Amino acid sequence: MRATTSAPETVGVEQADLYRAREVAGVVERRPERTVRSRWTGTFTPARGLRKGNGVGKGARVGAIRTCATTSGTDPAATGTDPAATGSDSAATGSDSAATTPACRVEWHVVRAPVAGAITALTGAEVAEGGTLVRIRPPGYVIRATVTDPAALYDLMRPPRTAKTRIVGGPAGFTVRFERRVYNAADGSVVLVLAVPDDVTVVEGLRTSTAFVVSRRTDVPTLPVTAVQGTTGAGQVVVVEGGRTEVTSVELGQHDGSRVEVTGLPAGARVLRFSLASDFLVGP
Repeated sequence: MRATTSAPETVGVEQADLYRAREVAGVVERRPERTVRSRWTGTFTPARGLRKGNGVGKGARVGAIRTCATTSGTDPAATGTDPAATGSDSAATGSDSAATTPACRVEWHVVRAPVAGAITALTGAEVAEGGTLVRIRPPGYVIRATVTDPAALYDLMRPPRTAKTRIVGGPAGFTVRFERRVYNAADGSVVLVLAVPDDVTVVEGLRTSTAFVVSRRTDVPTLPVTAVQGTTGAGQVVVVEGGRTEVTSVELGQHDGSRVEVTGLPAGARVLRFSLASDFLVGP
């Protein structure tokens, strides 16, 4: 029951900016290697002078694959030989080398780096389709932030392009860029991969906390959440006028944990700042 020794505190609607954020824990990792796989079966020859540890730019030539496609009959241009120069006469001998000897049509396929980075592995041998040709590690670091809370998962289905991150025990307030989402079907979690700026000093294993602003409302009518019954959609407040109280329905919008957007109140209305459940009971 509310004490009657002093007048209850009231508040009016105030214009304010509302931001709602989701904070997600993460860990710093080096950028993962990119594996370049062969699309053909053949012999891979690395680019001249290219070795493990070398740096390459995105789109740079890292080598070429020599393939040999068989054809029916002999193709002098492909094999480099001229059957006429051998002096043989297939008609006289009764043999038909063009029909029995498969020809080889040599083709070269250039392989380029999909990303810039350092070569961490390089082959130079016969490869099958799908085989590894080269591995490249891009420079820099990323944060892998794992989202498991169902409500946060919904809010972060389409994360903002940027967010604010702090290193636990380190620098705070720097901006990271969202790169991609990775869904884990085993437990329903989602990993958000965030790019760490080059000018921020980090190492693998550092723990982080990243805040995403998932919604924003600017200059909207608000009340403290303590004055409102309800959190979204429809709500109620207790209007105080001339010593009398009246329960009034309102529409609720965005909230940030301390204030909530409210519409439906007459101009200048005052409501109880700290409303109790009993204040909303209507007698018979």
